[in-house]
Amino acid sequence: MTPLLQPKTLAAPTVAGGGAEARPYWQWLERLGDPDCCRLCPSGAEPAFQSVMAILLHRSPRLITIGTRLSITLLMLATWSLAGPPKFMGGGVPAWFVDTFGKSMLGTFPGMMVSYYSIAVLETLAGLGALVALLRGEVFRQQRAAWLEGTLVLSLLIFAQLGFGQRLIGDFDKAAMLFNYFTGTAVCLVLLRTLGVSPGSEKVAE
Repeated sequence: MTPLLQPKTLAAPTVAGGGAEARPYWQWLERLGDPDCCRLCPSGAEPAFQSVMAILLHRSPRLITIGTRLSITLLMLATWSLAGPPKFMGGGVPAWFVDTFGKSMLGTFPGMMVSYYSIAVLETLAGLGALVALLRGEVFRQQRAAWLEGTLVLSLLIFAQLGFGQRLIGDFDKAAMLFNYFTGTAVCLVLLRTLGVSPGSEKVAE
């Protein structure tokens, strides 16, 4: 199968005292007047257009990485910043939470207050982790995004905790939904661990 993008190797301009060095065409943008340099460029396209196309296609893996990291960061930030902090401003454990879980083992141990506010603390920490990752610019770095990874791991813990509570009271439909959330978060973590990090480099963004 013929690849969509076929980088054409061009010879570098000959310099005095040395020969020409073969390099990929995108390193010699001044020679992109050749309409065969990129199969995506229409025949007879202007050199400027071909230059832009070459840059975009060469940079596309990086743009995909940035877009993926940014999307995950914003999703985690919106999810947990709107879920955790409001629980501290509700004036105590809400009645619906007591009615739902009060007759389960959670009503005895660890108790309604601990059960409710442990969720609130974890959700708030996850929201703060996403915010720190955004402010530190981990979206644009090529090293591991430590804060965002930590946020996703914490999110897995939250979904596991919520799913346990739903199974405890026999609400298997909501438990299944939370399992899907858990799976989606795990996929995001795998993507984050594999995109945008140079092979053999596990350096954490400082």
